[in-house]
Amino acid sequence: MLVLQAPLTPYSASIPSGPPPAAPNRTAQPLPSNPNPALGSTSFLLDLAPANVAPSIPIPANLLGISIELSVADEYLGSDPQTPSFQFLNYLANIRARAGVGPIVRIGGNTQDTAEYASNLDGIIRKVGGGLNAAGIPITPHLVYSDVIFQSLKTLVNLTDARIVWGVNMVNNTADFTLDMVEHLQKSVGDSLEHLLVGNEPDRYALTGNRPASYSIDTYLDELGALTQSIINAAYADDMRQFSAPSVCCSWTTSQILDAGMRSRFSDRLKAISAIKYPQSLCQSDAVYGHAGYLNMTNIVDFAMYDVAAVSTAVEMGLPYVLAETNTASCVGVAGVSDTFTSALWAITASLELAYRNHSAVLLHNGGANVLYNVFHPPTRNTTTTAWRTAPIYYSLIVLAEALRSTSSERSRVRNLGLNETMAAAYGVYEEETPVKLVLVNMASSNDQTQVMNVEFDLPANGNAAVSFKTLTAASVDEKANITWAGQTLSYYSDGTLIGTEDVQTLACPSQRCTLRVPAPSVILVFLTQQAQSKASVSASAFEPQGTNNRQLVLDSNGSRGNRGGSTSKGSTRRNAGCARTRARPTLPLLAVLAPLFVSLSV
Repeated sequence: MLVLQAPLTPYSASIPSGPPPAAPNRTAQPLPSNPNPALGSTSFLLDLAPANVAPSIPIPANLLGISIELSVADEYLGSDPQTPSFQFLNYLANIRARAGVGPIVRIGGNTQDTAEYASNLDGIIRKVGGGLNAAGIPITPHLVYSDVIFQSLKTLVNLTDARIVWGVNMVNNTADFTLDMVEHLQKSVGDSLEHLLVGNEPDRYALTGNRPASYSIDTYLDELGALTQSIINAAYADDMRQFSAPSVCCSWTTSQILDAGMRSRFSDRLKAISAIKYPQSLCQSDAVYGHAGYLNMTNIVDFAMYDVAAVSTAVEMGLPYVLAETNTASCVGVAGVSDTFTSALWAITASLELAYRNHSAVLLHNGGANVLYNVFHPPTRNTTTTAWRTAPIYYSLIVLAEALRSTSSERSRVRNLGLNETMAAAYGVYEEETPVKLVLVNMASSNDQTQVMNVEFDLPANGNAAVSFKTLTAASVDEKANITWAGQTLSYYSDGTLIGTEDVQTLACPSQRCTLRVPAPSVILVFLTQQAQSKASVSASAFEPQGTNNRQLVLDSNGSRGNRGGSTSKGSTRRNAGCARTRARPTLPLLAVLAPLFVSLSV
């Protein structure tokens, strides 16, 4: 039994600070032009039950989850299962408190295909090689990992109800260690294993030298069949549906692979169809778009339709379609964009559009210290602070969890309500055919009163005469630190807990007509029904072990990409930011930790 010791007496927990955020460089990343005519020049009347717009399939509240590169997983989880990174636990507990279910956490990426399992390894992960090449692009390190990482995942599962997606090495598809690895993983996380994600971007194996130039989809399918069958024979003879694939990004499409035989040959063992997709890549010297490219509904819808045929096939097969790895831009992200409020606006809107188009999971990738798009950043060896840093995109995880949580036993469904505006969006969240929540997005670039949206909608005649709502807001889309969700913030340097008083506002709706003002830039979550309003206020007790947590050392990132639409990291300088905070902590008893006992979730 794991015990995280709490303070024996009241004390003031001061979160270490650091340098303040650098001022936005609006020469390098100019703000996009605001809409003209201004969003405030008209009123938008929403039809909450459009007859010609079918809702999505049922969508889980933990749709938006986290992907972590295997090479740096210990820096997020902690190097010892008995002393997990309590900050990471807090970040995940925030999601759990809002979704009502644990978040999905994928461990994998490029480095899953260079990794070997060794149960007797001293420590959690050992890296060999890596570093940067002459062009400044990270070289994917060779890894050896032990079952200590599975023990850490067991701790994570017990404390946050996390659902685990584990990446299986397919480059070394006949390795003896794979079956031993699966056995130890199974013992540690049990039913909390969502699926085994087999291979990472096999369409790039020939490009990276892991397969001959003649490597084809047919050969890939033969290898997939042999590897999954060996795992089934060893561990899953009674329950074959354990695997997700093909997780391609670049040269092949998922629909090509399904049509080439994946659907007909492996429907007996697939638990999900998986893909990898980013809106743009920095792995080559292609033109890169900035804020304007992300704050654009045409681009967001195009991104969400990257392989509609494959999604349709997955729905026909009765399988979830999982975007197993995404973020703002592969190979580090875009400086001054991926690390700003733009990323939160994009992630919320893109995730809702993906949900509307029948995705069942969307996982935001996290790499090493140089990666700008990370959801949060553990401290590194060369910093003077032991505090974690919260990235703006993290807020998308808690907003989506609240938006998609159902008030009944049914999962929510999502509709795009069709504002037909380039920099604004509206989504309805439904239980059966009843609208229960609205998500309103204003992507105008700065706090300009002429861009305040006036949104109108009608409540049912026999329903409430008022609604509740919460607002995610910042002064500008290039803000990095001063962001609030319903009056609360994680600041920039953080222990993963929200501070401030939660502000759930009420709007009266005379004659059942509601008129809501949506400031720029912001996201507003509207709770339409009494049942939904009863879940609007959220709280979660923080993890905070006694003493100082060991400093985390984020040392290595993962490999580069050769094609647009690929993923992960290219070298970059680390960004700085500030915002220290101090707050009083109450006396806490010694807590023996089991999932339902350690984290007190008021939901």
